[in-house]
Amino acid sequence: MVERVEIFGIEEKELEGFLHALSNLYNSKTKFYESGINLLLSNELDSKQVLFITHLYTISTGIILLFVEYLKDLNTASFKIHAFRPFLASQTTYEFAEKKLKETLEYFKDKDMKPFALEAIIDVFICPNCNARYSSRILRMRDDGYIECQNCGKYVFVRKSEDTPESQSVQV
Repeated sequence: MVERVEIFGIEEKELEGFLHALSNLYNSKTKFYESGINLLLSNELDSKQVLFITHLYTISTGIILLFVEYLKDLNTASFKIHAFRPFLASQTTYEFAEKKLKETLEYFKDKDMKPFALEAIIDVFICPNCNARYSSRILRMRDDGYIECQNCGKYVFVRKSEDTPESQSVQV
């Protein structure tokens, strides 16, 4: 099953910031016994009129695919959510994850999205281990590219790219 949500009147920078914060918004609504989601992969295809964004999240033993089609002239974002658990040759759907992500998106349909535009402007680092958030300006990176999360104490390797930092967690 695929869930769908549309958000009207959202600026492109607001959408970028919103998607940057989405896993934290989802995880903030999880109960202690539920699995949160972690962004695994993000990809964009940008044209003059349409922006296509694909996010791949992990959840417990499953995967959530989020497809976003943003119509620039209409300031409209269409979200398609598909969650599943690959198991051997079959796929078991994660309908609860689809519905929960849909509820998270729908909650913001009528909200002011301007604060999310700041999220896209301010370079925010989110620890992949504990979801602690830091301004990238205050982080001290070692010469070998690792930073230490002040919340969980794990070391994270950060590769700087032109758009966003990709990180991977390591045990030290």
